Amino acid sequence: MRALIVKLSSLGDIIHTLPAYNCLREEFEKVGWVASRRSLELVEAVEGLGEVILNPLEGGNWSQLRGWDVVVDFQGLLKSGFLTWASRSKRRFGFSSKLAREPLASLFYTDRLKEFRGTHVIEKNLALSSLVLGRDCFRWEFPLRVEENPEVEEWFRGKIILSVGASWQSKRLPPDKWGEIGKEFEKRGYRTIFLWGTSSERKEAEEAARMSGGEVSPFLSIREVISAVSASLGAVSPDSFVLHLASALGKPALGIYGPTFPERNGPWGRAAVISSSLPCAPCWKRKCKTRDCMREIQPAEVVENFLSLILV
Repeated sequence: MRALIVKLSSLGDIIHTLPAYNCLREEFEKVGWVASRRSLELVEAVEGLGEVILNPLEGGNWSQLRGWDVVVDFQGLLKSGFLTWASRSKRRFGFSSKLAREPLASLFYTDRLKEFRGTHVIEKNLALSSLVLGRDCFRWEFPLRVEENPEVEEWFRGKIILSVGASWQSKRLPPDKWGEIGKEFEKRGYRTIFLWGTSSERKEAEEAARMSGGEVSPFLSIREVISAVSASLGAVSPDSFVLHLASALGKPALGIYGPTFPERNGPWGRAAVISSSLPCAPCWKRKCKTRDCMREIQPAEVVENFLSLILV
């Protein structure tokens, strides 16, 4: 029996799907994964996958969607639902209109998850896998391959990652806040390194590093980010890929939350969360003119909470 996962993006959401994938690969002879171009490198680092397929809507091969016994859509969008339907599989699993991010996506499935226990998106994905398998599967395991990279490991070993980036502008801390956080760590004898992913994030990382005396990372590929986080002391990050990657690798992870809800997609394991107390949070808005919820974060609180994770 062969199963195909449709989970196109984002990077953090793919991390959240790994326990559900791990359940499926225990039962199916082969498991494939359809991903967006931007997410391919991360999906290729997932252990045990039989096939990685580029989203046909981005230029991938439509024929690779065919021939799967079961197709499971963990994305819950119209485009992912359409790809699930285009597979022509007789069994197509996904979320009900109540649970899907875009309710009409549920029209493309033959079997739908109507409810689940818990609040975290990982629990939601595990419940969908349980529906496919006909049995409960709730183990939080993350089969990610960490490649040896001596240069990256040497650069990040013994340092605390301060990850300035996030896909939503509203999630990002202002550079001066990062600078204060870095300065607090440096005053206590900890080395910090600012991680970034885009040109605008690099400018913010450089500004924060000038204030704090910390380092700025070079540009890293996704595989290199995995190696970097694995070698580090842990990560401080907004709700982003780096935060969820640190949790998946069992590293100390401190999440800073404003516009999103940590109970739904917060870190786990050796993790803690600092979230805004403002009445407008969480607002789920991708952009915000003021980012007041992030500006109220206190650097000393960030440092103390993170250090409590590594000093136990």
